[in-house]
Amino acid sequence: MQFQSLEPFIRDDRLFRYKIHLDGEIFDRILSLAFSLVDIFNRAEYRVKQREILYRSFEVLLRTIILEYEKLYPEYRPRHNFIKVIIDYISRNLTEKINLDSLAAITGLTKQYISSAFKEKLKISIIDYINNEKIQYACNLLDSTDKSIYEIMSQSGFNSVSNFIFCFKKHMNTTPGRYRNKSWKK
Repeated sequence: MQFQSLEPFIRDDRLFRYKIHLDGEIFDRILSLAFSLVDIFNRAEYRVKQREILYRSFEVLLRTIILEYEKLYPEYRPRHNFIKVIIDYISRNLTEKINLDSLAAITGLTKQYISSAFKEKLKISIIDYINNEKIQYACNLLDSTDKSIYEIMSQSGFNSVSNFIFCFKKHMNTTPGRYRNKSWKK
């Protein structure tokens, strides 16, 4: 059973605000209602089929509300501010795996559109931007902690040492170990 637009509610993900890009009192009411309904669905003794029907109904209702809201307030449409949304999302989730699929999921836009529009607007590819932010985070950890390179790699959202070192060299022109040595000698 997959309900992509309801998944943030089901997981109780408060970063959902980034997915639909709405603000204000109406949005807060929608969110409150949505989380309350999902909580009721999950606590109640519904059979799988009943829960699926409830989720589908709720998903249709939620999409309708969002579309109507966006008609009334076009400045909140995702295409108007999706780069800011992506940058905010990246900065809040640096320690997680971030890729085009996850960014497409939070914006409702295609990976190709995100990639080309981001590059056109910021003059850097989205992958380079993400890696640069993660490397800057790693540099802060290297400067301020005595954690191992492996721990820092993991905390910076990389899942392979070789990829971490490759990206680090690309962005900092040195390895993490040499960076730390230079940093600590100062």
